[in-house]
Amino acid sequence: RGVSISMASVAGAGADETLWAAFTRTTFGNRSLAVVCLAGFCANFETGMAWGLIASWARDGLRIGGRERDFFTGCYSFLKGFSQLAAGLVSDRIGRRAPMSVGLIGGAAALSNAAVG
Repeated sequence: RGVSISMASVAGAGADETLWAAFTRTTFGNRSLAVVCLAGFCANFETGMAWGLIASWARDGLRIGGRERDFFTGCYSFLKGFSQLAAGLVSDRIGRRAPMSVGLIGGAAALSNAAVG
């Protein structure tokens, strides 16, 4: 015999909840979840901006073309991925707020620096 867990008891919502009701419950009813989702959006937006800026800078500023530029841009992704693993380990010990804040502020500062000079 297996143990059955209904999704309603896990998610705190009814099985017949509409998409709009789920959206409003998770977006406006749970502040922590909304902040984490916003931080995820900002991090993904930042990554998209960085990819474009790094590729343009490598092409125009460093005069790197083709495969070398792709490798250079890929290095950014690998570094970001490995730093997210480290940030995950740190956030398990001290909480989510400080690593998310440092990551978002650091990314914003780096992109501002890249855009300005």
